[in-house]
Amino acid sequence: MAQACIFKPVRIATRLGIAGQVLHALMPCIAQIAMNTIFRRFADSSAAKGEKGEKGSKDEKVRPSPEALAMQQMMRGIHF
Repeated sequence: MAQACIFKPVRIATRLGIAGQVLHALMPCIAQIAMNTIFRRFADSSAAKGEKGEKGSKDEKVRPSPEALAMQQMMRGIHF
């Protein structure tokens, strides 16, 4: 992203983002199913569930599934 500040390209886009835009433009229903499936791969935190845990509690940390780790690697630099 620092390169974007220096060279100021017209557009900054990843291959994954472009593929998502094309999928959404051509098959919006399939894109919606894919986005929903990806969303469900990540577990809610205890705060999102409304649970109160002690600060620093090990139960507070939720381990991601192998599918979530693969998605995280595929979208590296975008959201994670």
